[in-house]
Amino acid sequence: FYVTLANGRLLEGVPPREESGESYFYSDVCFENPTVYCNTLMPGHREVVASWYLTPERLAKETVWVTLAYVLALVAIVPRLLCPIDVKVGAKSLRPHAAISLVSMACLALQTYYKVFDPSAYPNKVFFLVMPCNITWIVNFLLGVAPLSNVIRHSMIQFLLSFQVLVWAVFASADTADLKGPYEVEFFWVNHVLLLIPPFYYLLTGKVSTFKGLEKSPFLEVVNFFQWVVFSCAVTGVIYFGFVTPMSLYSLLNLNYMLSPPPGTGLEGENYRLISQVLIAGGFCVGRGIMVVVELCIFKMRKKKE
Repeated sequence: FYVTLANGRLLEGVPPREESGESYFYSDVCFENPTVYCNTLMPGHREVVASWYLTPERLAKETVWVTLAYVLALVAIVPRLLCPIDVKVGAKSLRPHAAISLVSMACLALQTYYKVFDPSAYPNKVFFLVMPCNITWIVNFLLGVAPLSNVIRHSMIQFLLSFQVLVWAVFASADTADLKGPYEVEFFWVNHVLLLIPPFYYLLTGKVSTFKGLEKSPFLEVVNFFQWVVFSCAVTGVIYFGFVTPMSLYSLLNLNYMLSPPPGTGLEGENYRLISQVLIAGGFCVGRGIMVVVELCIFKMRKKKE
């Protein structure tokens, strides 16, 4: 199935790349059936070419079993989290300010332009709308305009409080090699700076809390903390293993590094996708922990004002 999905066009391993200053010269084959040489691809396309870094059999089994494990985790944990009494439905609207919806729509529109209509857009670049930054904008946009209950909005915001760490990671290790449009790199950075705002907005306005309730026991707060981490990991895993991996094979692009590891990070080997899940879980714990500290600071400042 996976070989058919990729049309038998992918090569084993990642095609090598020669570097000379800021220019790249490719003389290797990037696709088969028919043969396509790397030096004939549009600028930026070579950096994201899909390949059989893992064998089709390993990729298929890993994708199916990891997706299944995450689905089972969601089935087990969602009933514990989507509890109206904890969300206090009707007490406060969780719909964000209209400005966040407008900024989300504007950023998604510009992303779509660069990936579809800009002359520098290589084939299927639109599939990169599944990258974490765009998923974050999509969630923020839906929070503002979709007819959702407070219970669903609450779970989506809690997801963002953990998922935010993937946006932060960009500032430590950004990959802009395929951004060739006019001012696309500049927009990349503006886009990610704007993404820092919504999670803090939700905490500052008191729309959600990282705590189950200040009157609850510390043990229940720890349980609540890790339940939302598991929920966020499971949602992320279902998205990227269950949907983005097949999309990568269909588009012949290495979307979010689901087919081969990011270069220069030290993350490599046949277990790199499983190791990345452990790293993401740890990152979600750190990111959510930072949100907890931020909320505690907000709580203390409000107490002082009182």
